[in-house]
Amino acid sequence: MRRQTQREKLHERVRLLQVYEVFMRYGTDAAFDRGALGDLRRRMQNWLYRPEHPVEPLADPVKARLLLQELGPTYVKFGQIVSSRADSLPQEWEHELAKLQSDVKPFSAEEAREVVESELGAPPEKLYAHFSAKPLAAASLAQVHRATLEDGRDVVVKLQRPRIESKVKSDLQILRRAAHTMERRSASLRDIGIEQVVTEFGSTLLLELDYTIEAYNARRLAQNLAGIEGVHIPEIHRHLSTERVITMEFIDGVPATDRESIVGAGLDPVAIADAAVRASIKMLLIDGFFHADPHPGNVIVSLDTGVLTFVDTGMVGTLTLKQRFSLINLLTTAGQRDPLALAQALRGVSQPMEAPPRNGRAPDGGAFDRDFEQTITPMMDVEEGEKLQLAKIMSAALELLREHGLRPDPQLSLAMKAMTQAEEFTKVLYPPGSSASFVEKATAITRELVEQSITRDAVVGYARKQGMYAARQAAQNMPSLQEVAGLWIRQLRSGKFEVKVDTSDLDHQIDRVNDMARMSTWAIVVVGVLIGSAIAATAGTSGSLATIRHMALVSYAIATVIALLVVLVMGWRLIRGRRR
Repeated sequence: MRRQTQREKLHERVRLLQVYEVFMRYGTDAAFDRGALGDLRRRMQNWLYRPEHPVEPLADPVKARLLLQELGPTYVKFGQIVSSRADSLPQEWEHELAKLQSDVKPFSAEEAREVVESELGAPPEKLYAHFSAKPLAAASLAQVHRATLEDGRDVVVKLQRPRIESKVKSDLQILRRAAHTMERRSASLRDIGIEQVVTEFGSTLLLELDYTIEAYNARRLAQNLAGIEGVHIPEIHRHLSTERVITMEFIDGVPATDRESIVGAGLDPVAIADAAVRASIKMLLIDGFFHADPHPGNVIVSLDTGVLTFVDTGMVGTLTLKQRFSLINLLTTAGQRDPLALAQALRGVSQPMEAPPRNGRAPDGGAFDRDFEQTITPMMDVEEGEKLQLAKIMSAALELLREHGLRPDPQLSLAMKAMTQAEEFTKVLYPPGSSASFVEKATAITRELVEQSITRDAVVGYARKQGMYAARQAAQNMPSLQEVAGLWIRQLRSGKFEVKVDTSDLDHQIDRVNDMARMSTWAIVVVGVLIGSAIAATAGTSGSLATIRHMALVSYAIATVIALLVVLVMGWRLIRGRRR
């Protein structure tokens, strides 16, 4: 791990004091806002300030949202990302944190000019035919300006806030330490896995600060969706983009949920919705590389052409082939309205939480299946023509997973969240009362796209790719020909050729065989003594024969005792070996 510089340590200490002051204020407020003391406080506030409506106590999720907004951009972003993880929080927290807005003041035009010049090597007036000094929008980490290229094309220029990187790194260090401490002291936060959430958040946020990654995501998504009519990804102008500046195509339109404007422009909302579903399924289930935050503000419809555009490609997700098959299985079982099969499919892609579940019991698959079937069956029991609400079903399903001490894979959770967000804006575009359902549409499109993608050339190409990967791995682990040849020549010169065989796994079996051989030898000897003693014991009782007979009887008794001991030892070793 890279050691902090003195400057970074100073930034962290100053920032820690600021964060501490905000936490103290909110902590003091929380201490005086409970019980009888809280009731007295609100009565005094109503008497002193005479508000239009009586002062009511704020819920804990609301207080948390206000706290994050006051702490600043990093914490606002943290709340937004946590709210996008459907497996992390209860519904009331998830809904409240989803309201977080990066409502910050824009930085000055002079600072914007300095960012452009330091990153692109020239002032904006020399790089663009026109550059608007007034920002189009301002967010917690960046702001956007309108501009025009020399060839007349309209673009937007996204500029990273000055000195935001050092502030974000200080905040992340504080968050990591706080999460580690809180998780050790709080069972509910261990249940959420807050330290893991913070670690993943830090990695994601630092990647978002590098606009070359966002540009790559846009180019890759554009290439993957090129074959889908009516879907678009903004073009990135690479010669005017760096780690802190990105210049991209300007997209004019309305959010995908503005059905009234879309219909008023003479466009077909059903065709737009179908294109959106097709694009979502292509990204999630075919390519395994998807836009991870397709909320209505990031999905724009052009009122001139009806083309639907996914903007803001800073957050993406990736799925392996196995995870894509798991997601297809989830979608198919939901479409078949089989709650038990859906429960089993969800359990198959989930893992136990490190902390004990809320009900205090260890994960029980049977209990989860019963609770799942009891809760989800009424949601799937819809009449003909009624839409199946995937978002509602998945939200309840994830809540049940939490209650039973389970959580899905993080990337699958992100994919399910993206799928439910796609359902939210597409269901608005279908006509009121229409039986069109995201699940049915997605299932049919999945079947169609899978059939198109599984061709002979695709299978051969995939096999060739996996073969090349295996060959590269073998080549990396294979000793050089010179080393092997030198070893063989040295052995031939010495007149011997050594072959090393690892028999460590056979030692236990060999020991058992040796024990059995020794016990068999003892058994043969004892049986021989028994037989000889029995014959001698039948001899006469006169003269020397009587002495022999007495000795034979003693030998017979001793051999019998030894035989019984041998049988007991062999039986005990046999039972112990089976247990092992």
